[in-house]
This record gives sequence, C-alpha cells and structure tokens, in this order.
Amino acid sequence: MASLPTAVGHRVELWNSMLDAEMNVYYWQKVSARIASTDRNLKFLVFLTSSGTAIAAWTFWAVHPNVWKFITSTSSILAIYHNFFFSGERLKKSVALVAAWKEFATQYRLLWADDPDLLPPKLWKDFEATKKREAHVDESQFKPDKKLLKESQAAVRNARGI
Repeated sequence: MASLPTAVGHRVELWNSMLDAEMNVYYWQKVSARIASTDRNLKFLVFLTSSGTAIAAWTFWAVHPNVWKFITSTSSILAIYHNFFFSGERLKKSVALVAAWKEFATQYRLLWADDPDLLPPKLWKDFEATKKREAHVDESQFKPDKKLLKESQAAVRNARGI
C-alpha cells in the first residue's frame, strides 16, 4: 500500500491533470469555433466579391470601372489570404486537438472515479501512460491566445466550483 504522502501527491497530480485537460478542451473548442467562423466568413466574402458582383449590373461596371477593379482585386486578395491563413488543414488540426484533449479529460475523470489517490499500481500506470500520450500533443502550429487561456481556466474553475 502506498504511503500517505504518495497518495496525496498522486491525488494532486491527477486533479491538476484533469483540470488542465478540461481547460484544454474548452480552449481548443473555442479556437476551433473561431477558425471555422473566420473560414466561413472569408468564403462568403470571396463568393460575394467574385461571383455575385460579376453579374450584378454590367452597365454599372461600365460606368464605374474603378469600382469593378477594386472589387475584383479584393476578391483575389481575400482568396489568397483565405488559402494561406485559413486552410482546411488548420481547422482539421484544431478539431483533432479538441478530440485529443477530450480523450485525456475523460481518462482522468475515469481514474478519479476509480480512486483519486491512484493507490492500485494499475491505476498509477494508466495515469502515467495517459501523461505520456499527452506529452505528444503538438500545439506548436497555433499561437497561444492568453486572453482565451484565462477565460478557459476561469470556465473550468467555475464549472468545478473552485
């Protein structure tokens, strides 16, 4: 049987890992929603400035050729900007991060429900295995949003009543 300090240490480590995973779920869900929204809005702007304006009123464009040039230039710039900064790959990666952190949070909650002190050696090994998998999560392609991190931490504290 584990000693009391080990049990307390295990409990604190599991609790902190669980809160961290829950915070990451909240954070990456918000990041994914933001990316999806920006992606949708940029696609709509490209659509609006490319297809709809070309047909809208030929006589208007004949009278105001500079407006037409501006709109077609804007459409091209938006299309390039969208493909460069908001590729589908970026959205896929953020959604994959949500899924990974949900898995970790669930695993920590299950361990907590079994024994928050992780006294059985099997539970401690399961915890360590989850921590090792967590260490391989790659978030490096995203710039951290400090404001959203604080919001995520506050949401978890509020949800947990701490």
